[in-house]
Amino acid sequence: MANTFGIKGASFSKGDVVDFKSIDKVKVLSHLWVYAKRHTVRIVLVLLFVVVSNLLALVAPVVTGKAIGTMEGAGKVNFDALFQYVLLLGFLYLSSAVFTWLQNVCMIQITQRVVFDIRTDVFNHIESLPMSFFDSTYKGDIISRICYDIDNISSCFSTDIVHMLTGFITVAGSLTMMILINPTLTLIFCIIVPVTFIFARKITKFTRKLFRTQQYKYGELNAYVEEMLTGQQTVKAYCYEDTSVEGFHKVNKELNDSGYLAQFYSSIVMPIMNFLSNLSFLMVSSFGALLILQGRLDIESISSFILYSKKFSGPINETANIINVIQSAFSASERVFYILEVKPEARDNETEHLGNVDGAVEFHDIFFSYVPDKEVITNFNLKVPKGSHIAIVGHTGAGKTTMANLLMKFYNYDKGEIRIDRKDIQNIDRQDIREQYGMVLQDTWLFEGTVMENLRYGRFEATDEEVIAGAKAADAHDFIMKLPKGYQTVISEESTSMSQGQKQLLTIARALIADPPMLILDEATSSVDTITENKIQAAMDLLMKGRTSFIIAHRLSTIRNADTIIVMENGKIMEQGNHETLLQKKGTYYNLYNSQFADV
Repeated sequence: MANTFGIKGASFSKGDVVDFKSIDKVKVLSHLWVYAKRHTVRIVLVLLFVVVSNLLALVAPVVTGKAIGTMEGAGKVNFDALFQYVLLLGFLYLSSAVFTWLQNVCMIQITQRVVFDIRTDVFNHIESLPMSFFDSTYKGDIISRICYDIDNISSCFSTDIVHMLTGFITVAGSLTMMILINPTLTLIFCIIVPVTFIFARKITKFTRKLFRTQQYKYGELNAYVEEMLTGQQTVKAYCYEDTSVEGFHKVNKELNDSGYLAQFYSSIVMPIMNFLSNLSFLMVSSFGALLILQGRLDIESISSFILYSKKFSGPINETANIINVIQSAFSASERVFYILEVKPEARDNETEHLGNVDGAVEFHDIFFSYVPDKEVITNFNLKVPKGSHIAIVGHTGAGKTTMANLLMKFYNYDKGEIRIDRKDIQNIDRQDIREQYGMVLQDTWLFEGTVMENLRYGRFEATDEEVIAGAKAADAHDFIMKLPKGYQTVISEESTSMSQGQKQLLTIARALIADPPMLILDEATSSVDTITENKIQAAMDLLMKGRTSFIIAHRLSTIRNADTIIVMENGKIMEQGNHETLLQKKGTYYNLYNSQFADV
């Protein structure tokens, strides 16, 4: 189950991560401004429309007071003047509504562009991050940040920021008009205002932490659901349904509790704000009545003053709800921009390019650790002539897959050198390096698309004939032709129309079609039955001919013909030689081999 930050137990590579707590308000706002300032013209228009709309609305109470003032006493009304004021009010309210609509249209355009840009930048940045980030972060939490959290930012941008601007102008304008009408009555009204602001500030500071926790819990829940759904077959196979549901209830309850606390304390704000607003209205009405009796205020002025006091109080009361949304959006922004704070793969020293590759590889005194002071690879030395086939075997955790990660530059080693054609890969562009390898992993990955598109993934320019030839070499052509639309059949990562072995055949065919000078095969035949494995092995032998190949295998039957077999244990080479030589030594390889074939 995910923890608070959606980060698994393992830590990132050294220097790859910025502490979440280091992202403060100023930094979040600066991030948002980077996106908002791209739409300066629209922002200026929004501000203009907001000002005009609110100024028109602020004139309305004065006109309303004038309309009330058309009463001449004893039930007599100056209908001509009243009609003129009514027409003027209609024009003011209609004009204000038009400008409000225009400001909303502009703000929606700004919001959609900002959110589009944020999503684009976050996803592009994710594609530039090191493997350590993905190995240490739950996929569900990343998805939650890209989707749910950015939607929260969108909601805040589209409505609440405009409401805050409108509220500010309304409050400032109303206060100005009240002072002009009667300073004494304004002073009485404003007695409650400091209390309101102090209360709002205190509750906001408290609820912000709660809303941040709520956002974290959303990420946890999303990560847990994604984890359980992905492993549903295993869940059912081990009768883990009840435990899975219990785990969901636990995470869901934590989200519910954090959401309840955030909403409960924020819900206190509105009733208290309304109470304070009504209290100020009561004080204004009472003192206003006294001023009228003393002849210091007329009915026209008190009517306008009361309307302005209501206008003044409205935005302040709404601030409670707006602040809740903004708090949630601010926490969401922190989570989204946290991803942008993770450093991408370092490329400072990558000034060289490989060019044409022969495929000679050297490991010289390699030391590596995922976590500081816990070495996984220790003093590893190996020379791999071009075109040779190197098999890497050993118990689970011996460091076999780590060697593949270092070869592909998914991780940078701590000490030593790995050279390709005598060039240190630390100085070579990582894309150059990765283009030289065809890689087949134990875990298959197919994206949603046609079979042809999936097979062409390693070399987009491959012709249909080359794709079909690669599929035939991997013994995948026959079952592909049995699919509903053959090579044009649409499949997905979670496709159930193919067995795991068939999916693995497609990934092997994909590597064949890529036609790279070097290969990494990490348990490439682990999901294939013995008969199919033999067919694939023949194709693999053909593929590996003349290419430098690294084969990581548990099935020792697949690496008997390797030029050199490396036996690893605790990140070190324990034995090295070909199949016959290592059997004669009767050491670790001999024991591994006999444990698999003793009963054959």
